[in-house]
Amino acid sequence: MPTRALMTVLATALVGLSTARTGHATLIAYAHAGDIYVVDEGGGTPTNLTNGVGTNTEPDWSPDGTQIAFVSDRAGALGGGDIHVMDADGANAMNVTQSALGVAEFPSWGPTGTIAFGMNSDIWSVSATGGVPSALSPADGLGGFFPEWSPDGATIVFRRTGTDPGIWTMDSSGDNPLPLDTVESGSTFPTYSRDGARIAHGNGDLRVMDAERSRQ
Repeated sequence: MPTRALMTVLATALVGLSTARTGHATLIAYAHAGDIYVVDEGGGTPTNLTNGVGTNTEPDWSPDGTQIAFVSDRAGALGGGDIHVMDADGANAMNVTQSALGVAEFPSWGPTGTIAFGMNSDIWSVSATGGVPSALSPADGLGGFFPEWSPDGATIVFRRTGTDPGIWTMDSSGDNPLPLDTVESGSTFPTYSRDGARIAHGNGDLRVMDAERSRQ
């Protein structure tokens, strides 16, 4: 399965897409063997930010590059993980979901301090400072995965499985969910271009489509 990092590299190389809103000018965050690392984009020695405290995956930079959202089971979350936030140097890690509702995954940091994430096969959101998660996608458990904010924060693109599988978008409030591309359910990590006009996603191959929100 393609990773968000791989989708970022492919998208950047092929269609000039954003590096998944890394938020940091020079550092790349990634997960390896249960820890979150950062490394300079030009290479060098990686820095371990989590140092073996729980299993840590799926990092995503805040837009200003000062913090990283990630998934961790360090708090003994039900069946897997909660969304955590830490400073760019690994300090001040905090569980922001603290949810017994399910396993949180795929955090995506929006431009207004809200993190979208997947849980119970739906898309949810929570403040980056913590709070009660809110369901965004159609709360039917039929597939809300891999959320990604548009650059202006107005919409979220995600993968839906179950009924009408494919790449969908919705308003940041969760209203007006619409399909953009009906594809096999294996499509992963949709990513907006810098100008928000196009979306790339992977399904064995890299696909690119217009982000215009109209039914096809």
